[in-house]
Amino acid sequence: LAQQAYQSLTNWYDLPVVVVDNGSQDAATNAWVRSVGGVLLPDNIGHGPALHRSIQTLTTPYVLTLDSDCVVNRGGWLEQMLAYFHNPQLYAIGWLRWVDRFTGVPLEWHLDSPPPDRFILYVHPAVGLYSRDWYNRLATPFSHHGAPALANMLAAEQQHAQLLAFPVFDYVTHLVAGTRRLYGGHWDGATPHTQHAWCADYHYPIEVCY
Repeated sequence: LAQQAYQSLTNWYDLPVVVVDNGSQDAATNAWVRSVGGVLLPDNIGHGPALHRSIQTLTTPYVLTLDSDCVVNRGGWLEQMLAYFHNPQLYAIGWLRWVDRFTGVPLEWHLDSPPPDRFILYVHPAVGLYSRDWYNRLATPFSHHGAPALANMLAAEQQHAQLLAFPVFDYVTHLVAGTRRLYGGHWDGATPHTQHAWCADYHYPIEVCY
């Protein structure tokens, strides 16, 4: 999956790419990561901390996060996303979601009775473009697994950083739970997880956005 994601991105863009092997313990994967100058972690430290480690190695003004279960289908989208950063208040742009500010659970899982005043806007690092200056300024790194940017997004909210939605899935396919599926893990296909299937405004109600 990681090789597929890497190749699909570099087919369209000539960019410095930091590949992080998060403790896979697989010799062939380790060898491939070394061959592309990636980072080998001896143990799995979690999604968020691994992202943070990779961001710390960068000197570029912006960083694109791309999960290993993503496939880039065409170009033209990074240029469009970068153009929005003329706004100095913009922190991140990409897959913008509403998530529970206490658990990180997406809004669509609360469709029967969404708890009031519990949701926060969240640019999901599966596909997101972030200002590295803002990331360092927030001083709240990506952490833990499941919702790795939650604490970071809460800090962004407190400092009035702006977040924007961009139709990344017009350009990128997200193979949800890709590693879990590839290796036979359980995935409940009935779980609502369709990108762009749901959205909400600041005051509700929830509306369908196809």
